[in-house]
Amino acid sequence: MRLSSPQHSFLTLGTKYRAFVGGFGSGKTFVGCIDLLNFAIQHPRTVQGYFSTTYSLIRDIFYPTISEAAEMLGLRVEVKKSDKEVNVFRGSVYIGT
Repeated sequence: MRLSSPQHSFLTLGTKYRAFVGGFGSGKTFVGCIDLLNFAIQHPRTVQGYFSTTYSLIRDIFYPTISEAAEMLGLRVEVKKSDKEVNVFRGSVYIGT
């Protein structure tokens, strides 16, 4: 998967607070996952949060998308559904949760 022009613009804004607003299938979760992973790389061992209106949206959409985004960036994730955590690794080196 590749970033669209709006997704790339979002990731390179350089502002502290920003929002990616789009319709169904616009890549909101994907660009959010890329952003979370980039932050994890830049700030190792920082615990981050991802929030949604329902757990099923996290389970059904976020977990598969974070795995796909991590693979794209050469990272590996370990999804712990029972703990509701995703651990990020570069090779065998732990980066963050």
